[in-house]
Amino acid sequence: MRRGSASTSQMGLDQLRSREASLGGGGMLGERDAVGVTSPGAHTPRGGGAGGMRAAGNATGAQKRAHARATGFSSALMPGRSFALFRSERMVHVRLYFDRAAARTTVEELGDTRLFEFQDLNPETSAFQRSFAADVRRCDEMMRKLNYLKAQVLEHDRSALDKSAYDNFDEDEDEGLSSDVRGAALKHTSSESAIGMDDLNHQLESLEKGMQDMNRHDQLLKMQFHQYVEMRLVMDFVAELFLDESRLSLQRKRREQVRSDNKGTIQAKIGELLDPIMHRSSLLDDVEVEEPSALSVGPAKHFGANGADTASGDNRRPKFRTGSSESPSLSYFCGMIESSSLTAYERMIFRISRGNAIVRVSRNAHTVFDPETSETMSKRPVVVFYSGDELKNKIIKTSQAYRATLYTIPVDSSAQEVALARLEERMRDVEAVLESSARQRNEILGQIARDLAKWEATILREKAVFHCLNLLNFDTSVRLFLAEGWCPEASIPEIEQALEEGRRRSNSQVASLMEQQTFREGSAPTYFRLNKFTEVFHSIVESYGIAEYGEVNPAPFLVVTFPFLFAVMFGDIGHGILMAMYALYLILAERRLARKALGEMVQMTFQGRYIIFLMGVFSIYTGFIYNEFFAVPLDLFGTRWFYSMESKMACGVDNCKDPALALPPLVPYPFGFDPIWKSSQTGLVYFNSYKMKLSIVLGVCQMFMGLVLSAENARYFARPLDFFCEFVPQAIFLLSIFGYLVVLIFFKWNVDWTAVTCDPDGLLACGPPDLKSILIGMIMSPGSVPRELSLFPMQAVLQNVLMLAALISVPWMLFPKPFILRARSRTRRGYSALEERSANEFVLDDEAAAGASGGDDDSGDKAPFDFQEIMVHQMIHTIEFVLGAVSNTASYLRLWALSLAHAQLSDVFLEKLVMLPYEAGSVVGMAIGACLWLAATIGVLMLMESLSAFLHALRLHWVEFQNKFYNLHGSGHKFAPFEFRRAASPADE
Repeated sequence: MRRGSASTSQMGLDQLRSREASLGGGGMLGERDAVGVTSPGAHTPRGGGAGGMRAAGNATGAQKRAHARATGFSSALMPGRSFALFRSERMVHVRLYFDRAAARTTVEELGDTRLFEFQDLNPETSAFQRSFAADVRRCDEMMRKLNYLKAQVLEHDRSALDKSAYDNFDEDEDEGLSSDVRGAALKHTSSESAIGMDDLNHQLESLEKGMQDMNRHDQLLKMQFHQYVEMRLVMDFVAELFLDESRLSLQRKRREQVRSDNKGTIQAKIGELLDPIMHRSSLLDDVEVEEPSALSVGPAKHFGANGADTASGDNRRPKFRTGSSESPSLSYFCGMIESSSLTAYERMIFRISRGNAIVRVSRNAHTVFDPETSETMSKRPVVVFYSGDELKNKIIKTSQAYRATLYTIPVDSSAQEVALARLEERMRDVEAVLESSARQRNEILGQIARDLAKWEATILREKAVFHCLNLLNFDTSVRLFLAEGWCPEASIPEIEQALEEGRRRSNSQVASLMEQQTFREGSAPTYFRLNKFTEVFHSIVESYGIAEYGEVNPAPFLVVTFPFLFAVMFGDIGHGILMAMYALYLILAERRLARKALGEMVQMTFQGRYIIFLMGVFSIYTGFIYNEFFAVPLDLFGTRWFYSMESKMACGVDNCKDPALALPPLVPYPFGFDPIWKSSQTGLVYFNSYKMKLSIVLGVCQMFMGLVLSAENARYFARPLDFFCEFVPQAIFLLSIFGYLVVLIFFKWNVDWTAVTCDPDGLLACGPPDLKSILIGMIMSPGSVPRELSLFPMQAVLQNVLMLAALISVPWMLFPKPFILRARSRTRRGYSALEERSANEFVLDDEAAAGASGGDDDSGDKAPFDFQEIMVHQMIHTIEFVLGAVSNTASYLRLWALSLAHAQLSDVFLEKLVMLPYEAGSVVGMAIGACLWLAATIGVLMLMESLSAFLHALRLHWVEFQNKFYNLHGSGHKFAPFEFRRAASPADE
């Protein structure tokens, strides 16, 4: 039966191929070229055999792929793979056929390879109408339940759940994740190795329901306990209030007794008149009160939010009885009210009672916990004394409006003692229940925390698989799944292994097949195999844009040019050592630091640790050239200059026979600048001259390198128009003006102007000329070179030739390419009848369409050719290059400006914070100055100045270098292989 099934599927596949071939060869399987033959404009990979079908061979499973990924840094250098960093790896467009039973496991295996990008074969179908939409919704519902449980664990104990493991649960081991979490995330979710989705869904549902019931029960208990705490505080306040009032009442009775004993005397009459003024009346004047000394109820306790004692005292409750609500005697309400609403509440009680109600408020505010809002609030106990049922109803409504909680307190002191004892017993019971439920909750959440990573990995993998299956087509006639996508050509064996492993895991007897298809160059994605070192440079490039497939990648050049240009602006041996040491620490401790939650700034530097290390090393190199160590020159080889008493100017130590001539040394300083220039009065002028010329030289060289790379792109894509009509005139224009300036700089540096014999009647300058004047004169007054600007014979003729070449190159860039494309389109179309179009619009075939987009290869679909649009585009491109050649060259002067600023800041910090206190001889001043100098060096130079230099170096590479050749058409798109780590991110879900 199995063999018959396999044969039937193979027959169905042959029928499918023959049926599509009958449609004209452009059906689902596509047209295949011969092996090793590449037609213009289309890329045909190797292999294919008869019919171009390739069956997945025997594989050893995912172990080889896991071992290949575990190699980390050297994964791009594996045997059989080309380290294609200069250009994108060769990509192939393939079609996969696999059995329905093997679909899920095959997609899983392809996701584990991280080398296959699926294409959507159902672009017109909405997400709700796809075959596996219900499975995706089911996974979403499971993730909702899992997130609820995860939130419960995090709310309970954040340390029980390693949050960093969830952010990067599918990272490689080199990124520093624990092996347990990574193993759970990479674990296959097949039926024989992982939890079944039905069982997992049932388990999550039961856990969610159990946690919700437990939370609801815990909420009710906390609310009950909260009411008990408030009632306890109210009873304490009532006891204190009546204790004070009873004392006032007993004192009044004693005074009356004394006055009755002295009745008729003047003293008794005066005391009776002054008593209401000198003594406050008591609320218990009409209540029967016994002596408080006869009571010994014990200390009153105050309970906080958790029931713990917060205060104690030796106040003893008196025995009393007030009137009830049914009697005309004085009655009262007691409760708790928020401190913020207390003033308004008292004012409202006074108004509604017309002054016939008395409010007593506790002097102490209590912080209580509200379980409904999960917030703490400040409340005060309050007692309202009133008389009458009508006023009672008004007070109740007012208290409810101000969110005051009212409690019923027995009117008799003896009943209060009994109620208090019962209240404390209930509080102890509720506390015991809360502690028991908390222990049970901890046990359940601890078990959930241990399995969350595994459950999340299972659900995310399953959801990613169903998302991917929605991209495929299922042919009901042959009962096979069809998948199309991209993969690197060097990774075809791994794709075959994944197909065979998926078939083996599913026990399917139908072989999985792979077919390579032709494709046009512009449709392929761009893919570079990166490692930890090259990734940071490539990220800088991709921040500018994605390279077109086959386009030159500037990342290999940035490995050298970026840190070097940074170092030109940041040249200092000491600062470079600090930067390199910091980056070296990040590199050596990368495994340990990757497991930690670093701050935003530290995390950013950690990701760029390799480029920061190179920036520090190159800064040390340029620091030796500038001869600066924390702004202090180093006399490593001995200065070559000598100061004498006979002249204010220094002379060379080996050329100082006549000090008045101030002749330079015959043997210069071996490496870098002579340390004596740092203390020279003309040192700043000397450094400025050198750094300004060096900036121009570096800028012109880097811009010309960008033009050379554009020529390499034109050669690779077989676009002769781009080479002859863009690269050649652009190179002529750049070299005729600014290349000539670079030659003048080196010529001027190469001449010993102190040894030049001046001929009064000669044609050459006797001293070093101003190069800026030479360049301005070359443009403004061609053919005329004054003697003071003449460097060599025939200079005027050469400048005229260069200026003429620069002028010719401008129309060369502007006109030939549009007119050649227009003539080519007319020639190919011949004299066929034109459709109703504008006078300058024709229909191009493949070659002309490619030329219209900027090249002239045989790629691209048929598109209308608009001569006006092409002409305007070429005009903009020409103007942009001509003006950009001037502005970009001037832009490189930022190298000189930032290098000067860095050196001057270092000098100021050294002189003002270190040298001045040292010259003053104050030990305290030297200590304070040293601390300030260290803070300024770290804060200003190492952080702010280095960030400024980094941004300027980034700008020079993006605008002045990469715009000459990189991402000119903006048609590149990045290779995005299907992988479970990418599917786990919220953006891709």
